Amino acid sequence: MRLDFYSAEGVESYSLQNPGISDLVDSPHSSDQAEQLLSQRKMKPVHFEWEDLEPHIVSTVELNVTRGD
Repeated sequence: MRLDFYSAEGVESYSLQNPGISDLVDSPHSSDQAEQLLSQRKMKPVHFEWEDLEPHIVSTVELNVTRGD
């Protein structure tokens, strides 16, 4: 589910994902969507600008792709 608000100041957007299922109970994401969002009737903000997204990044993966000819 996604909810968007459009105004002269820009777009404000929120999303709600279905909870995932994980066999890894020690994973920080095994039930975080259900516990922190669904059961609280909350939606999470969608970040469009890097400055808004960057403070929420917990890990990154850099992929280096080489093309074999």
